[in-house]
Amino acid sequence: MPDQNSSSSRFLRQKEEKQPSGFSENSLIDRFVGLLIGVGILAGAFYAAWGYPTAPLLICAGLLLYLLLLLKYPPVWLIVIPAAIPLLELGFWSDKVYFSEFDLLLLVTVGGGAYAVGESRWKVCPGRFC
Repeated sequence: MPDQNSSSSRFLRQKEEKQPSGFSENSLIDRFVGLLIGVGILAGAFYAAWGYPTAPLLICAGLLLYLLLLLKYPPVWLIVIPAAIPLLELGFWSDKVYFSEFDLLLLVTVGGGAYAVGESRWKVCPGRFC
């Protein structure tokens, strides 16, 4: 009859060996691609914001402030995005129906997230799932 302690320790060693290691650290290529995508999206968002007819400097300053806040406190987008839906629908004043200020906020959120993942500030797989 086999010893129960040895079989359980063998099971634990097999479980540790099967755990994927690619999720915990980003490789150099993943980081570069994340930085490239993040910077590209952010550049496009700020370029589009600068072309707005209504207060482009104010919109760019607000987006930059939000980006800095997002990089410092990553979960802040869970509060800002729902709160911004009724506040940033300014299509009546800016005549932008298809691409509004809220779309710029979403672009900055996605671009900031891609940049932060590429810079390894955020883990792609946080918590117990890695």
